[in-house]
Amino acid sequence: MTQLLPIMLLLCAVLSCARHAAVPATSAAGTGTREYALGQLTVRITEGGRAPSPHGPPAGSSLVEVLADRDVIVRQTVPLHPRSGGASGLMVPQHQPLRRHMIAVRPGADGGRLLVIGGDGVRDYPGGRFFTLGGGLFLLAERATAPGDTITVIDARNGLLQCFFSMDTIRVERWYANDRFHFFTYRSLDRVAGQWGADTAWVLVPNLLLQRLVKVERTEMKGPIRQVAYEYEPEQ
Repeated sequence: MTQLLPIMLLLCAVLSCARHAAVPATSAAGTGTREYALGQLTVRITEGGRAPSPHGPPAGSSLVEVLADRDVIVRQTVPLHPRSGGASGLMVPQHQPLRRHMIAVRPGADGGRLLVIGGDGVRDYPGGRFFTLGGGLFLLAERATAPGDTITVIDARNGLLQCFFSMDTIRVERWYANDRFHFFTYRSLDRVAGQWGADTAWVLVPNLLLQRLVKVERTEMKGPIRQVAYEYEPEQ
């Protein structure tokens, strides 16, 4: 751990400016078409209904299109994952942290998907809630899976995947940050007992260079520590 700390300090020095306000989303229940400006482009989202329609996307899906001068340059159908209660369809957060792309979230009982939409296509990542890391360089999306969680780190400059953490026996509890790190407390699965328990003595720090989670004692986290709120979290 002592050898890893200098690398982690260098990497995580930029990961100290996450925004703290939760942002509501545009409702996407039912059918209809919405358009959003994206620089010189237009993003058009058309929701399919529960029954087949000859004029829209297949039932239970959303159609995402990107237009340049009204010409469609990107078209992709996104299957939906219905939730029990609440709206179905793609949700578009009011706050858009990426520089050249738009974010839409497909909520669902599977933890959701995060769509990065631009003139270069539609990228589909796991993650139903997110916040940005320092300097707007990276977007961190989190998805609840069975049994553990996944964490996706996306480069906010180009919308490309930076690294991906899959945690079969780990569930994120809360994110925190100090002047050097973003880290989270967690619950781990005891496979023998089949029970989840909080590990109060340790935290996990995403290391983007090594593309792994580094386990650090809580007492090593110095300085003012603040809890980090999600910039977007789907309605329950």
